[in-house]
Order: sequence, then C-alpha cells, then structure tokens
Amino acid sequence: MSNNPEYLIDQLDQSLSGAIAPELSERLILDQELAQEWQTLSLAVMAIREAGLNDKVAAIRKEFLAQPVQETKHKPAVVRTLYKNVLRIAASIILLAGAVSIYKYSTVNSIAVYDKYYSPFELNTSRGGGSSDMMEKAFRDRNWKEVISQFNGLQVKNNKSYFLAGMADMELKNPAAAVPLFEQIINNNKQSGENYFQDEAEYYLALAYLGSNAPAKAVSLLKKIKGDKDHLYNRIVNDMSWVDLNIVEYKNSK
Repeated sequence: MSNNPEYLIDQLDQSLSGAIAPELSERLILDQELAQEWQTLSLAVMAIREAGLNDKVAAIRKEFLAQPVQETKHKPAVVRTLYKNVLRIAASIILLAGAVSIYKYSTVNSIAVYDKYYSPFELNTSRGGGSSDMMEKAFRDRNWKEVISQFNGLQVKNNKSYFLAGMADMELKNPAAAVPLFEQIINNNKQSGENYFQDEAEYYLALAYLGSNAPAKAVSLLKKIKGDKDHLYNRIVNDMSWVDLNIVEYKNSK
C-alpha cells in the first residue's frame, strides 16, 4: 500500500460487506496510484470469492465479533487487546487476498483462458441447409486442411462456409486466422439484416480474440453475449470465470 493504506483496507472491508463509500469513485479518478491499488485489491476479493475463501474470512470475522468485549475505564488492556485482534484479522484478510491474487495474476493469461473454454463445434445437419457438400464432409471428417482448401476454392462464399473455415483454423491452433472469417459473418448479417450463424460467430470470435491475445475485444463481446438471454451461448458465457477474464483484460491494459 502507498498513500492511504487505512482507507483502502476500510474500503476492502466494506466491499466484502457489499457497500462502498460514495466518495471512492471520485478519489479513484483523482488518484491513479490509488486506483491501481484498488483495482488489485478488487481482483483479490473476486479471486477469494471464486476460490471459496470468502466464507473462511467471514467465519474468522464472525468468531471474533462473537467474543465478549468488556468496556471499562479500569481495564485499558482490553482496548489494546481488541485493537491488536482487529489488526490481526485485517492483516490475515490482506495476506489471504494477496496470496490468492498473486497466484491468480501469475497463472491466468489470455491463452490459458482460451484453452480453458475452447471446445470443438459440432455441425448440426439442419444448419447445413440440406445436402452435404465437399467442405461440410471434410469438416465432419475433421480434415481441417481440406476444409480450408475447399473454402479457398469456392467462387461464392456464404456464412456457413466462412464459419466452417474459421473453425478449421481454430482446430489448427490458428485463432488469428479465424478472426477475419468470423468478423465477415457478423458484417454480412449486419448488411443483410439476417442472423445466419450470428451467435456461433460471436462466441467463437470472442474465443479467437482470446487465442490471438486481444482480451479487451474478447471481454467486450462476451459481455454482449452475457447480457443477451436469447443468445445460444448465453449460459456458457455466464458460467465462465469473470475473475479470469477481468485479470487478462487488466494485464493486457498495463
């Protein structure tokens, strides 16, 4: 901690209780160093909650608060003991938060999150529009290079062909190459007013952004999906670790 350790500790305690002082946002705007320290502590709190450690901290606090406190002018030692216990609990919370935060911060990155959440796309027959073509057959056979070869040979490309080619690039561990293909689907739908392969393209584009180390774009798109209850991938995105996503976004912005 640097400028205001007591203030930040107090805000951390209020944050764990679900309340934050109104003036905090103003101070964070005026003091960038304080804002950076608060961001670190906030990530630590989120990490603690995700790891299930918040209950342990709450238990420590509850046990402490349950201890009888005798207020008397003749026993100042009680006040000193109480103060020491408060400092000990505060220190335990900060150390616990710091340990979890450091572990999370050091192990989480954009590629790791991509690997954690990427899963192959299973082509539904109904999405193929009827009969199978050579490109779709190659996709079902998991012949990814042939999928791309067939795509490159097409004179007329549609959203399905762009998507299958993009997924072939993803399977070949080349998410950067998949990005413009998924983006093309979204642009096509924007111009036509249709939504053919829209949800699939948005979700896998977000993953492709993560895999190509562009977490800010990924998080922005994932937030859009998370806010759309009718999106095909809404439930999957809601189940993601937003602690991890916030960490990779934060690390990329530094």
